[in-house]
Amino acid sequence: MFKLFSLFPKKAPPSISAHPLDGRDPGECYKTMMAERTELTKARREAEDNLIKTVVQITATLVALIAGFLVQTSVAIEPNLIPILAAAIILFILALVCGLLENIFSSMAYKAQLDLVEKFYTKQIITFAEPKANYWVRGCQFASFGTFALALIMLGIFAVDEAGVKSHAKSATTAPSSASATATSSPTATSSPTAAASQFRRRDAQFGNEVGSPDNAAPATEKRRIE
Repeated sequence: MFKLFSLFPKKAPPSISAHPLDGRDPGECYKTMMAERTELTKARREAEDNLIKTVVQITATLVALIAGFLVQTSVAIEPNLIPILAAAIILFILALVCGLLENIFSSMAYKAQLDLVEKFYTKQIITFAEPKANYWVRGCQFASFGTFALALIMLGIFAVDEAGVKSHAKSATTAPSSASATATSSPTATSSPTAAASQFRRRDAQFGNEVGSPDNAAPATEKRRIE
């Protein structure tokens, strides 16, 4: 048994490698970390701001286009689909408002952070926390993007339903017109034998008149005289 276990020796636990920052000055490491963290935080905020700006621009354009379409179009909208379109417009407006509020709260958060940094380095405060305006910034970001996505979904549902209703109405109006055209062509087909019979009778009458006329009887009279 001992020999059997000796054939499969136990593996040694993996050795813990040294960290690359071991032996470095903690102060220098902290400065480097804060510098990199500042750059990454700045990039994240710029990306969030650009996203909200894009949402605001697209939302404003879509609201203007929908309003122009409703004013200038002559196509009647189905009454059942009006609530869906109204909900889409309301959600677009909410997305626009939340996007504008995000910009306002973002400016307030930057100002609050600047004040905290100045107070910290002038030794007026020992520590500082995240400004409360940042929570409003995140809330407005989520609300703006969420209402924008819901508005796009509602607008898509309206477009699909409107196209389906128009297609169904078009097919329903095409079917009676084709049936009436078939019914109109049927009397013409049934009246064609009657017209052919009357024409044949006219030809027979004309042929009888030609046979019984004096010109056709003249040769018979001359034959009797010769006899």
